[in-house]
Amino acid sequence: MSALTNRKLRQAQERLQAGDYAGAESICEEILRQAPRNPGALCMLGGSRVALGRARDAVPPLRQGHAAE
Repeated sequence: MSALTNRKLRQAQERLQAGDYAGAESICEEILRQAPRNPGALCMLGGSRVALGRARDAVPPLRQGHAAE
């Protein structure tokens, strides 16, 4: 995993912890455009969507993230 991807994953984690779920979702989507099977980004994307009240949209990335681990 590249240093840039690691940095973006940390930024997404920080956004989640700060309650900025839309910001975390956006960063995760950006990561996944470059690394579509990144388990960390997939799981955080799912978690962000759950927090945003979009549980149905969270299921696919959560499944993919757990399958990729």
